[in-house]
Amino acid sequence: MRAAAQRLLPCLTRSLLASRMAVRATAALAVTSKRKLLGGTAHTLTVTLPEESPTLARDGVEPQASARPGGGTRARLLQDILGASPLHALAAHPPRLWIELALRSEWADPILEGLLAAIRRERDADWARALAGVLGEAYAGRLSGIRRTNPLRALWARAAALLPQAEWEGLVEDAFRAGEAETVLAHLGHGPAAFSARFTAAHLDWLAAVTRGSRAERDALAKTWLIDRFAERALPDEDAAAAAAAILTRLPEDADERLRGQLARLAETLELRAAMRREFGSPFTAGESARG
Repeated sequence: MRAAAQRLLPCLTRSLLASRMAVRATAALAVTSKRKLLGGTAHTLTVTLPEESPTLARDGVEPQASARPGGGTRARLLQDILGASPLHALAAHPPRLWIELALRSEWADPILEGLLAAIRRERDADWARALAGVLGEAYAGRLSGIRRTNPLRALWARAAALLPQAEWEGLVEDAFRAGEAETVLAHLGHGPAAFSARFTAAHLDWLAAVTRGSRAERDALAKTWLIDRFAERALPDEDAAAAAAAILTRLPEDADERLRGQLARLAETLELRAAMRREFGSPFTAGESARG
């Protein structure tokens, strides 16, 4: 019973537990600002790792070693405290400032993981936009001093999945146009359970381009389970089913048989789902997401 309450109370951002976590979060993270001689302001993030204590344990935060880089028991305590703390605890500065400073910190992993958990819990769109925006800029190389790594891309994909659906779809459509298959695949591993008609069409166009592209990209695509999942998430109409069938027909002869099988299942599933919608008389508009 106590454990269940500890899991649910952080959702009440004005509860006593949330208040205690907010105090701990502000004790762990502090921003100091200093005017520059040539104008502007320099901001510095000071991180004070929390100590384990009986009161912290009573609030459900107990020591456990983190397997993440830069981890450790106290780093994991910091992550869990931030994850259970209300985001209004950090209202003294804009979300973007906290995230940029965290990204440059030696404790970036636990801080960003904690913030991600808090944003997911509160479903705060402004924080989600800030987190996805900063991580996207960092991965694109637009933030000095931040290395472009696979873990950074994965974290960006997880953060972007917290955006409203239309914004997530727009972001992934931009990735389609940029032509970076690995980035696209990272984002498609997350996101909504059902896609809009527009995104379904864009996804099919991207699949057509990749399957007619390099052998390496086709092989990378074949190693994922995303085509099978796309068959369940796409908006199923006759156009989508026909497009999937055309991709299969135009697949190069040297394509991996696993990829060929995935595309065959995609075409069959979309055709079946479209037929079911016709049979049960469930018309849908062009902007509707697939649910059937």
